[in-house]
Amino acid sequence: MDRWTDAMTLPPEQEAIRAKCVPALGTFVGFPIDNVDTTIAERFSSIARKYPQFIAAKSNQQVITYEELDERSTDLAYAIISEQGSGTEAIGLLFNLNIPVLTAMLGALKAGKIIVLLNPKAPAARNLATLRSCRAGLIVADDENIEYAQQLSEETRIVLPLTTNYPSKSGFDLAALSSSASLALISYTSGSTGEPKGVMQSHRSILHNVMLRTNLYRISPYERIAVPRSVTSGAVVNMFLAVLNGSGCYLFDTQKEGVPALAHWLAQEQVTVLSSSMSLFRHLAEVMNRSDTCLRILQFGSQSVHRSDVELFKLRFPQECILFNLLSSTETGPLAAYAMEAAEQLAGDGIEAEVVDPRTLRPLDEDAIFDSVRKTNRCVVVEEGWRYAGFGAEIADRVQRECFDDLDAPVIRVTAADVPMPYSKILEKAFLPQPERVAEAVRQVLYR
Repeated sequence: MDRWTDAMTLPPEQEAIRAKCVPALGTFVGFPIDNVDTTIAERFSSIARKYPQFIAAKSNQQVITYEELDERSTDLAYAIISEQGSGTEAIGLLFNLNIPVLTAMLGALKAGKIIVLLNPKAPAARNLATLRSCRAGLIVADDENIEYAQQLSEETRIVLPLTTNYPSKSGFDLAALSSSASLALISYTSGSTGEPKGVMQSHRSILHNVMLRTNLYRISPYERIAVPRSVTSGAVVNMFLAVLNGSGCYLFDTQKEGVPALAHWLAQEQVTVLSSSMSLFRHLAEVMNRSDTCLRILQFGSQSVHRSDVELFKLRFPQECILFNLLSSTETGPLAAYAMEAAEQLAGDGIEAEVVDPRTLRPLDEDAIFDSVRKTNRCVVVEEGWRYAGFGAEIADRVQRECFDDLDAPVIRVTAADVPMPYSKILEKAFLPQPERVAEAVRQVLYR
């Protein structure tokens, strides 16, 4: 790996933790930074050429190799172009969690289109609002959802079944239809705080996310990466983490099959990487047998993580498994690892630190933050940005306004140094918040 991709992982003092993440099989080669400036389709095609007979995806019903997935998604790309032309536009994808959704996503991206995920379990009004918002003129659906897709067409949108007989592959250079700056995905918020909003991601932003996770977790082509939830933007990232590295993408519908079946499936398929919400983790831990699983990476991605959760992880998951908690999927990812490491340091001193993951800045989950402050009576805000005008100041302000009577100490912020971002890896370490600084800030608010 080059200097940049190596620096994107954890700082030197946490190498002992990261060293445990070396794949059990094969050699870790890393995700090179120059691949971020390509497209998802280009990266996938290069992987498919390198590992044609490797398993790209597997579910209870199907298995598909990289060669087959590349061919099928290319066929679909030409079918989409035949229906909608080669211009850039959004198309809706209506799929259950199964292998065809991977074919559809890659086919849409190869055709230069923008993916918009539709929820087959959502009311038609919600999906129609999404389609109107992004102005999608085409819906691609699997066999199970084709009738629902027809209901969403409103007689103005074309519905393309995934089983369509595709036209001949001629007339278009697929590689020329998009660039790293092109939009790749529009995902919509839940709408719990108002009207759902579209969050746009380019090819480059998704590839950057995959690069960070690949190099942090040391993903190799021999991994088996689980996707145990419905087709959401978070699930899409984990699918791409697998198929953009030559790994196996293992799909399981936990909502349909249940958590005990998931625990059995993880052991049976020898899954090595699992991304889980806190609620799923807690239910899974109740039925998990640590001797049966091959997991080496468990990543938390939503809700607050408590010390009891870490203790439960240690009790029910293999000793070789490493726990990661990410505050976000982009630049702040490493900060979550720092926070968890600081919490572990403090636990050794008899201090129980609660790590709150706000997930987004706007909307901000104030209730989770305020509940934690009212429980602990203290607050330390950690952010990777500069102190001056940083968002941590906004959080500190809200905490001191809303929880003033609950605080036993002033809010302390831990930020990057107030200097330009350095190039040197050693100086970069000094620039960014480190576990020792976080732990020291916690001791300050405890007057220790």
